[in-house]
Amino acid sequence: MRWLWMLASIIAVLTSLAASHARAQTCQQLWVERNQFYKNHGYCFKTQRAINFFGNGGCSINDESAVPLTSAERGRIAQIAQEERAMSCDTDGGGGGGGGGGGGTAGMTCDQLWVARNSIYKAHGYCFKTERAIQHFGNGGCTFQNEGDIPLTQAERSLIAQYGAQERAQGCQ
Repeated sequence: MRWLWMLASIIAVLTSLAASHARAQTCQQLWVERNQFYKNHGYCFKTQRAINFFGNGGCSINDESAVPLTSAERGRIAQIAQEERAMSCDTDGGGGGGGGGGGGTAGMTCDQLWVARNSIYKAHGYCFKTERAIQHFGNGGCTFQNEGDIPLTQAERSLIAQYGAQERAQGCQ
């Protein structure tokens, strides 16, 4: 039964993936699609926006890093997050490490830059080492101990470099 559910989830993700490439999605549509994965797994939303939209009825998981997402779901969430950043969407308000993020980094706070940069690492299973990152993202499901081992795309490397450059320019700690 569990395999059947997992297969159905993978098919749904792949279908969603194909559909999303066939048409442009709005920021709201991306936000809903991304957070629907968390809702489907019983995540208890923390932001008023997500609670108003999805509700928290039947939720059972308070720690975002404990949500049992499949690798296909994690991949789609990472892809959605990239699309949201490229479109300068407001990603606050749900699961998936939402917070900050837009195509331009100049208007972002130090915390928003830090979250945006580290969300890319989290989406790929990086095992954080600093207490701040562990408290914010957790290390549940992490698989990569070394940053250099993470299979990042060129676009992700570019975003990380942009966020890091802006953090340095703003004197972030």
